[in-house]
Amino acid sequence: PFNIFALSHPGVDYFTTTIGPYDYWAIEYGYKPIEARTPEEELPELRRIAARCNEPGLAYQSDELADLYDPSIVRYDLGRDPLTYWEEVLAVNRRLIHRLGSRAPARGEDYSEFTRSLYALIQARGDYTRQIIRYVGGLRARRNDRGDRGELPQLVPLTAGEQQRALGLLDTHFFAESEWTIPREYFGHLAADPFALEDAQAEKAFPIRDEVVKIRQKVLRSLFSSERLSRIVNNEYKVARPSETLTLMQLFTSVRQSVWGEFSLLPSVTGVQRELQRAHLDLLISLSDGSTAVPGDAGLLARQQLRELSAKIIAMKGKSQDVYTRLHLKESLNRIKSALAN
Repeated sequence: PFNIFALSHPGVDYFTTTIGPYDYWAIEYGYKPIEARTPEEELPELRRIAARCNEPGLAYQSDELADLYDPSIVRYDLGRDPLTYWEEVLAVNRRLIHRLGSRAPARGEDYSEFTRSLYALIQARGDYTRQIIRYVGGLRARRNDRGDRGELPQLVPLTAGEQQRALGLLDTHFFAESEWTIPREYFGHLAADPFALEDAQAEKAFPIRDEVVKIRQKVLRSLFSSERLSRIVNNEYKVARPSETLTLMQLFTSVRQSVWGEFSLLPSVTGVQRELQRAHLDLLISLSDGSTAVPGDAGLLARQQLRELSAKIIAMKGKSQDVYTRLHLKESLNRIKSALAN
């Protein structure tokens, strides 16, 4: 992609003006003249070139590992610190949403392009967040042959610091409802493209709230996928001390605090946040009743989280003046009681 940091740093190039260390390395491997009579005689020199794989700028992997458990193996990012990159991208996305009304449409144009741009920005926010989630339960993958210079472990869990930083970014840029705030004047500007067949039904509703809810619920479910929970458990097993990686307990506690917040400080729970809390409750209940194939410890922690939520809801009982909030908390408490009774 273009260099997004150039937006806030005048004089910085938007696109690279040269090739990088990996390019020179790959060209050397593929085209360096080697005095050899057979392909077999080329192998020692080729191995010597390939053995540089741990040098700065040469840490690349191929596409089959992209977008999996190693968050540093990703397409369309920039920089040595992907978390910093995605955080900056989210900040730019938020600015673009809030400035969209001043940029589009131009005088004399209809609002269909404005509408498409708004939906694209909202959906992109979910895509960027999913890149941050890859740090949770992540591993670092490397390809070394024995004896390579600076040989590194082939597969190691990400540090606790990296994973906790990712959870912090999720708390700030995803779970915080303020990050999903859309200027209210936009809602009167949503319009279908009269010349696009796929927009024919769109002007019936333009349910932006539903779109935001769907994205947040999808990301939440990804955090507690069976694959991720299994990796976290296995990461705990691989390290010498629990403090070296993210634990299941830390994941469950962090997400509960982000989704439910401090009840005593909330006079009401908004509709969008209620939907997220319902989705979180669905996850905890499905994990606790054994209906989902996950590590046994995940089920134990889910039941403990339900008990803690129950205690907080009971302490909050009757304090909110908002009817929706009172009904929501009452229903949540009934669901928790039913789940724990089984």
